[in-house]
Amino acid sequence: MTKAHDEFVEKYGETPLEMLCEALWQQKNEYCLDDKKISLGSVIYSDVINCKGLAEYEFGKDGYVEFSFRNGNLDGTVVESYGDETYFKPTQTIRVFILDEDRLMFEGRTDEQIEVSRNLFKLKEKEIKEMEGKMNYDLYFSPTQKIVNYYDEYARKMFLKIDYKTIDVNY
Repeated sequence: MTKAHDEFVEKYGETPLEMLCEALWQQKNEYCLDDKKISLGSVIYSDVINCKGLAEYEFGKDGYVEFSFRNGNLDGTVVESYGDETYFKPTQTIRVFILDEDRLMFEGRTDEQIEVSRNLFKLKEKEIKEMEGKMNYDLYFSPTQKIVNYYDEYARKMFLKIDYKTIDVNY
């Protein structure tokens, strides 16, 4: 949990987080309970279950607070910032293949063999990019160890490794 999360729960209780979960679960932009309402702003999913985004919590006649959150099976529901400190930049983390330079060096390869591996990486760039797309698609809908193992094996055969890259998400 974050400091902002602890402060938010102390000030507003658990109800807004439960309402947030209901809105996300029901895939609705708003969720109401008595005189309280959660409205979802931008929501970015990293896979079918885990997301982050912005929400507004309205309570009573004049009560209102905006907050950023992350939600899913990795961390539960966590408030990252709220009120005047609310910050949310829509980004998404994707997986990419990169050349495993360390492995090339430590397996006793000559400079010539290393250069051949680098050239092969450049020649197979289109195939590698296609596999990146497939990997990100598969891991979005089925983020299982079996899927990860499949792409790890592909990477090992090609002297690659899987890395993570954060990209801006534009609406």
